[in-house]
Amino acid sequence: MKTALFVTECSIDSAFTLRNWLANTAHESIRLTIVLPYEILPGEPLHKSACNPAKAEAQARLDHWSAILGDNQITVITTETLFGSAKQALHLHLLIRSYDYWLVDERAMPDKVDLGSLLNHPGKLTRLVLMSEKFAFVRV
Repeated sequence: MKTALFVTECSIDSAFTLRNWLANTAHESIRLTIVLPYEILPGEPLHKSACNPAKAEAQARLDHWSAILGDNQITVITTETLFGSAKQALHLHLLIRSYDYWLVDERAMPDKVDLGSLLNHPGKLTRLVLMSEKFAFVRV
C-alpha cells in the first residue's frame, strides 16, 4: 500500500482537487494522511483555555472538509489536526514517517518550503505531486 501526505488549509478548492486526484488514482491502494495545521491568535497565552477551542474548531472544520471527499473504497484516509504552521506540520511528518507521495495543492503551498531538500531526504519522500484543478504533475 502506498502512503501519501496532504497538508491542507481546508479550502473547498483543495477538497475538489484532492477528490479528483483520488479518483484518477483509484487503481492504486493508498493510505492518505490529511493534516490541518492550526494556530492560536497572536498574543494569546499558550494555555489550554486558548488551545482547546482552537483545536476543536480546527477538528470540526477538518471533519466538514473531509466529508466533501466522499467515500473511497480503496483509499484509507486518516485526518489529524496539528498545532503549528503548515511548514512545521510538513517537516514534522517527514521526520517521523516515510511517504511515497507528498500531495501539494499548488495554490496553497506553504511559503518558503525548500522542495529540493525535502525531495532529496533519503527514504522519507518518493514523489512530489503538484495538483492543480485539472492536472497532477509528478516529480520523482
